[in-house]
Amino acid sequence: MEFLMCLLIPGAAYVLGKAVLRVLYGKKEKLTRQDNFIVGGIVIIGLAQVANILVAFLGRTLSFGTKIFLVAFVACTVAAIAVLFCVRSKDKRIAFTPGHQVLYIIFGLLVILQAAYIVAGMPVYLGGDMT
Repeated sequence: MEFLMCLLIPGAAYVLGKAVLRVLYGKKEKLTRQDNFIVGGIVIIGLAQVANILVAFLGRTLSFGTKIFLVAFVACTVAAIAVLFCVRSKDKRIAFTPGHQVLYIIFGLLVILQAAYIVAGMPVYLGGDMT
């Protein structure tokens, strides 16, 4: 499951960031892919914080908080995909420069290495919850 999440989170961060920036700025501004990833990461961190605060106020366990985060994450990603389908753009695609290609290759290798480390490592199991 962790391996699947490691593969889906970067894609979902891109989609979330693109949808948020499209709603906020429309097509007026020239925004890059990096902007989409940064804003998407901020949205995901915000969702995690909301789930954490909700668990703290409700007095529930952290495992319940991960379920809340997962539901919120999936709901926001589906909503972002719906927003992007509603406001499709007809602009031309931005061509990759060699510098961008190198950065994306490095990013992809780091994601693959992290996913391989998670899959190959011994799973940590705690008998109880830390709260």
